[in-house]
Amino acid sequence: MPDNKHDKDRADILARIDAWSRALEARDIPGMMADYTEASVLFDATPPGKTVGATAIAALWAQCLPYFPAVFRSEHTDLTVEVDGDVAFAHMLHHFVTEPADHPCGQSWMRVTACYRRVGGAWRVAHEHVSLPFDPMTGKVIRMGGDGEALPTPPAVTATPHLTIAGAADAIDFYVNAFGATEMMRLPAPDGRLLHGAITIGGALVMVCDAFPEMGGKAPPHLGGTPVTIALSSADVDAAAARAIAAGAKVIMPVADMFWGDRYGLIEDPFGHRWSLATTKKTLSEAELRAAAAEAMAHAPDCQGN
Repeated sequence: MPDNKHDKDRADILARIDAWSRALEARDIPGMMADYTEASVLFDATPPGKTVGATAIAALWAQCLPYFPAVFRSEHTDLTVEVDGDVAFAHMLHHFVTEPADHPCGQSWMRVTACYRRVGGAWRVAHEHVSLPFDPMTGKVIRMGGDGEALPTPPAVTATPHLTIAGAADAIDFYVNAFGATEMMRLPAPDGRLLHGAITIGGALVMVCDAFPEMGGKAPPHLGGTPVTIALSSADVDAAAARAIAAGAKVIMPVADMFWGDRYGLIEDPFGHRWSLATTKKTLSEAELRAAAAEAMAHAPDCQGN
């Protein structure tokens, strides 16, 4: 005879897991925390390892989301739910399906075990364990694909621009308009300045924060300029430059054909950060590049002492 009550409980928990995934895809952290309480405990595969309480778990997700691509899906496979009275366990493999497909956060599957308790008639997460498969002979994590095959380990180190800006919220709006950026998140301080913000440009992550000069965090206006240029490539550099200029960028070097094979220009955004824009028109060999550089330098006024 079917256990109708348990079937209803299983369906309820499955629906909650699905709702969590949809909230994650929408970057809706309050929605993700709907079934957590301040007594919930998360044992995670990544530092800090143990996180207690919905508020702290939400803060952990707020730190993680900037590293996700603009578009992704949250999927569970091998999902089972067992109910016994007011306690239930859900076991599953969790995976992110990303665009682009080779984004690092989509390159592994995670084992998840969640313990639910019925609290006030509703199912709430009591404990959640997230782990990655590992090699018992070496203790090293094995990144597993959905077919069970080990995936190549990505580079241990990545480089991400992190811009300090006097007016980071306005800068995010500018980058959306000027470069077609996608906004990922904003984490404001009590005074309205951004403690952290994140965008993607062409799928590449750029982090931003407001200047806090009273704490040593200075932006280009406080330093008299910037020695750093961020390089952007596009299929049509002239159109990209025109879009940025229309949004308020200042031309430092007009777009022109360069000796190294790019059509290239340099702009400065309204917040003092510099961006190079380029489209590759010709790929040169190393010998060709050296010859072209020597020819260009020979005719450069500064190199001639003029």
